[in-house]
Order: sequence, then C-alpha cells, then structure tokens
Amino acid sequence: MRNDQFAFQQATRVAALGVLLQAAVGLTLLVFGLNAGDTTFVFASYYVFTGIAVWGSLVVVFHQHRLERLESLEADELAAQREASGSVFERSNSEFNVAARRLQLMYVWFLPVVSCGVAALLAGLGWWIMNWFGRLGDATENVGPFLVTESLGWALALALALALLSFIFSRFVAGMAQQPVWQNLRGGAGFMVGNALVLLAVAAGMGFQFAKKTSVIESVAYGISIFMLALAAEIVLNFILNLYRPRRPGEYPRPAFDSRLLSLLAAPDSLVRSINEAVNYQFGFDITSSWGYQLLLRSTSWLVGFGLATMVLMSMMVVVDADQRAIRLRFGQLVGGVQEPGLLFKLPWPIETAEIYTVGRLHTLSLSVNPAARTTPNAARVNFWAAEDPNQGDRRLFLAGASRLGAAGSISPDATPESADQRVGERFSLVDADIDLHYRVRPAELMQHLEFASGATTRRAPQPLRERIMRVVALQEVSDYLSTLPLEDVLSPGRSGILEDLRERIQQTFDAPEHRFGVDVVSLTVPLLRPPQGESTAASFEEFSISVQARQQTVNAALQNAQVTMAALVSNDEVATSIVAAIAQAESAAQAGNQAEAERLRAEAAQLIVAQRARAAVVIESAEAQRWRTQMEAAGEASRLLGDLPMFEAAPELYRQRQIMAVLAQTLPRVRVKYILATQPQRMNFDVKMQEAEAGLNFLDAIEKPESNDNEPRVKTSG
Repeated sequence: MRNDQFAFQQATRVAALGVLLQAAVGLTLLVFGLNAGDTTFVFASYYVFTGIAVWGSLVVVFHQHRLERLESLEADELAAQREASGSVFERSNSEFNVAARRLQLMYVWFLPVVSCGVAALLAGLGWWIMNWFGRLGDATENVGPFLVTESLGWALALALALALLSFIFSRFVAGMAQQPVWQNLRGGAGFMVGNALVLLAVAAGMGFQFAKKTSVIESVAYGISIFMLALAAEIVLNFILNLYRPRRPGEYPRPAFDSRLLSLLAAPDSLVRSINEAVNYQFGFDITSSWGYQLLLRSTSWLVGFGLATMVLMSMMVVVDADQRAIRLRFGQLVGGVQEPGLLFKLPWPIETAEIYTVGRLHTLSLSVNPAARTTPNAARVNFWAAEDPNQGDRRLFLAGASRLGAAGSISPDATPESADQRVGERFSLVDADIDLHYRVRPAELMQHLEFASGATTRRAPQPLRERIMRVVALQEVSDYLSTLPLEDVLSPGRSGILEDLRERIQQTFDAPEHRFGVDVVSLTVPLLRPPQGESTAASFEEFSISVQARQQTVNAALQNAQVTMAALVSNDEVATSIVAAIAQAESAAQAGNQAEAERLRAEAAQLIVAQRARAAVVIESAEAQRWRTQMEAAGEASRLLGDLPMFEAAPELYRQRQIMAVLAQTLPRVRVKYILATQPQRMNFDVKMQEAEAGLNFLDAIEKPESNDNEPRVKTSG
C-alpha cells in the first residue's frame, strides 16, 4: 500500500470514528448504570472511557503523519524546481522538515506519556474498585450497596449489542492494522476488543442473574478491576522494554499502550499463524505441510467431539464418599431424595447437577457480635486489655448478671427515674466475648437442613443465609442465658460448667419444631473472654484478682502453718482433728455437769496425744515427771521433819540455832559481802586473813595453787 497522505488521512478518519464509538459505548454504559441502578455497568464504563485517550492519541499521530507526507511531497517538488532552474542558493531540505521533526518528537515523548497516563488511569480505577469492594459491608465506611438492575432483559441485550459492535469494529481495525502504514491502529483495536470482552463478561453475569446467582455478577464487577490492573501492568512492561529495544532507521516504535494480548484477540488468525510458525521452527522444517499434521487438522472435529462426548459421559457419574451425601438438581429443582454413599448416576450437565455435602465434617460458626480484626497474614493478633485496641472500633458486648460481690439493692417505689435506672444498671454487667459453635449435619436430616434456608453467598454477605439464621438463633440463646448468670460464672465458664448447659440449650432450640435445623451441636469454645476494655475496668479487675490471690496465699500460709504445727504436736492433722473433737466433747460434757464423763473424755484425749509420741506427748510426759519429782521431794522433806520432831521437842532453842547455822553455812560461802546484824559485839570474833598470790617465776605453780577463801573474812561466833 502506498505510504502517502491519503492513507494516513483514512487512518485519521478511522481513529476519529474510534474515539466517537468509544465515547458512545462508555456514555451508554454509564447512563444505563446510573439510571437503572447497576454497579457493574458503571464499572465497565470506567474501562471504556480510558480507551478514548488511546484513540485520541492515534488521531493526533496519524494526522501528523499526513502533514509529514504533505511536507515531504512539497519538499520533493521544490527540489525538482531548483534542479531545473539551477539556482546557486541551495539550502538543505532538513531545514524545512518541521512536520517530520514534530512527528519524531511525538514518538519520543507524546506516545510514551499517553501510555503512562493510560496505565496510571487503569491502575488507579482498578485499585479504587478493589478498595470499594473491600469497604463494602463495613458499617464504619460510607459506601453504597452493590446494585443490580431489575431490567435484566434490557441489560443483557444492551451488553450483547455493544459487545458485538465493539468486536466488529475491532476486527475491521485489526484488518487495517495488518498494513505497515496503519500498524499503529493495533492499539485502538486492542482496546476495542477489550470493550467486547468486558461486555461479554457483563452479559454472562446478567444471564446468571436470571437464576438468582448474584455472586456471579459481583465476581464479574470485581474481575473488571483485575483486568484493568493486568492491562496497566502490561503497558508499563511494554514501556520499559521500549526503552531498551534497538531502533531501526526509518522504523517507528510500537506504542506501549498497544497490548500484545488484546491484539491477538482482535486478530485470532494471526494467533494460528504464529502457532504454525512456532511449530515449524521447533521441528526445523515445514511440518505443517506434512500429511500427519494435515490428518490431525482434518481429524480435529471428531477428536473434539469424542472429547466432548467423554466429558458428557463423565458428568453423568458422581462418586459419593462414605462421609458424604448428595442430591440431584434438574435445572435447579430438587429431584429425588438424599443419595447415600456410592456411585450416583444422573443426566449430563447442564441438565442435572449433583450437590455433595460432607455430613461428617465439623463446621464452625462464630457467635461473636464483633467483626474479626483485619490483620496482614504475617501479623499476629494482639488482644489489648488495659488500653483500647486501635485497630478495632467500638466493640459490642454481652449482657451478664451482676457480680455476687456487689449485689444490687432493691428499687424503692419513690425513687427518682435516674436512681431507678442506676439501680437497674447495677443488676447487670458487660462482658466482651468471642464464642465459636461447632456443629455437624445429621445425615438423616440433611434435607431438613437444606430446605429451611438457602446456602447462597454474595460478596456483601459471604456467609450463607443458612448459617446466618443459625447464628441469629444461637446468639439470642447465648444472650438470654448469659444475662441470667452472675459475672463470676460467666468469666469462668470452664469451672462453672455453663458451656455444657449453653450447648444443651442451643441444641434444644435448634431441634424445636419451628426451626428443625438438622444439626448436632458438638461443643462451644470461647477463644476470648474478658470484661470490657479500658484502663479503669482493667485496674479494678486486676486489683480484685490480686486481692483474691493474696487472700488465697494467706489462707494457704495459715493452712501450712497449722499443718506444720499439728505435725509437730500430734504427728499429723488427721489425728489433730480427732483429738480436737475429743477435747470438744469433754468440754461439752463438763458444761453439761457430767464431770465423770468429762474426765473420761479428757483421759481418752490425753491417751491419743501420748500415743502419737510427738511434742505434745513430750510436754505431757515431762509434766507428769515433774509432778512426781515435786511430790517425792515434798514427801522426803515431810519425812525429815517428822524425824527431827523428837529433837525439837527435847531442845527447841538448840534445834532452832542449829538450823539457823546450817542455813548460814549453806548461804554465806556464796556471798561476797556479809552483814551480821543484831549481834552483841563481845560475842563477835573476826579473823581476817589478807593474802595475795605470789608473783613467782613459776607460772604453773601460781595457776595450779588451790584457791582458798583466806582473803574472805571469817566470822567466829562464841556462844
């Protein structure tokens, strides 16, 4: 094809038509999505609008190509005239090639900038859609709901019509792009076939919406964002590769927004041609022209048919394992009953489908009234106690009874409303808890479990409706039961046994005639159980826990002291208990006036104490020995006095003086200072001998010399 201004003029017209068609499709999708209330159409319009920049840049580039061709034609005519006239004032043609230089700058700067802008726009819109889905359903975020239009027929027809129009135009442009002059049109054709892909996906989602499969259309809307991010990544990769790709003289680089993947979809015949060339290259010769390859091509139809027939036959058989049960659905309607384990035969898909349920598997249903904290996969969740968790909002709490330690008083009839409300509030406490319910489906009641509610899920409600109903019923039972229990029992479910009681109550509610969920509640677990968060609350509960531990420590110390004391006194605490009981019986008998019985019981208690051979027995035995010793000394003194009685009767005065002298003889040697009073001087004779130890040379003689009381005054009395 001739590389002249007319070819580029035609390309400019086609690119301008692409701008109009891209804008028309985008506006149609946006207006329909806003008026009919469909979020998917609005998201699809975001991708379509980004293609306007691609077509607009192609219009500018092809127009500049046309100007460059006109400039080149004028330069050639001017050069021919100069050669004919033979002018000596010749100037270089490069000084007049303004359009050519401008075209070169467009390929160096304009198209790369447009490519980066398109990539940034696609990435930004794709990330915004993903972020919107992430915030969907969060009560703290101001995000509207995901809307699906009620005019499903119009939506399906519009999506298919626009998809067909976009595909036809993309095939037309891709055919033009096979010419080297129009090769830049491949970028626009790729974006146009992207419109067709997005609209076909939307049409498929609308088709599933007829069957009330809302999750499919939501997945399509989410997939649009993934498609936009993938296309943006490819554009960035092409831009980086263009920076290092070598340039050929006279060859214009391929724009980065020219997607290779979308270009293959816009021209599928080139894909087949590329496959043939790749096969020939791998074998080293033209294998595509051989009889074997041609036979394979001729046999493709019946091979594909055989494969499809095999797949249809395989879809008619389903294996049900031992812990599974299955049901058959014909066009969504239940057919027959529950299929037991074994081989299940059904009509081929899509006429009939088989739903398999693992009835032996244990399912977990969270009864928490607070959403789970959003953490990264590598980040561990930290449960704060004394301070509020910054990653979680206000947590909703369970209502429990008041603590036994702070029982509320009664409400006075004449109390003010404020005091009455306060007293009512004192009857209850708040508890922060996460409770998990573990259940399994009863094999015999699988149909009841499936029929009471739907098991469909959506992006806004990822939990099936069946589990949501079970959760609401179980949560109501948990709230009612916890409100009747004191705070101490709620905070210690393992010791108080409330988990088993709560499991039985939930099981009875699930088996009630108005519910009949068909499940067995296996157990309840409490991953998190604590009073409300806050510094004041935490301090109060920590002080109470410290006081309880201190009290227990004091009691344990007292018990240990008592056991040690009893072990030292009566060998062990069990014997001490029996001895204390015997002593108590003896005291009771004494208080009742039965002294004989009291004495007998005291004797028995004493025998028990002595039999243990402990410290108390030693004390009793020592007391008995001391009693006998004192008694025998008193008896000996009495016998001596009885023996001295005749002497006293014979000479009383002499006996008295003799006893006085005996006492003085025993006492005076141990007294340093002695005073004799009331004695006549003529009857006193003092014989004082003052001696000192000789300080001889023999030290042993000095220390071995026996002591004498010569230095003490000796008193002699004469009668």
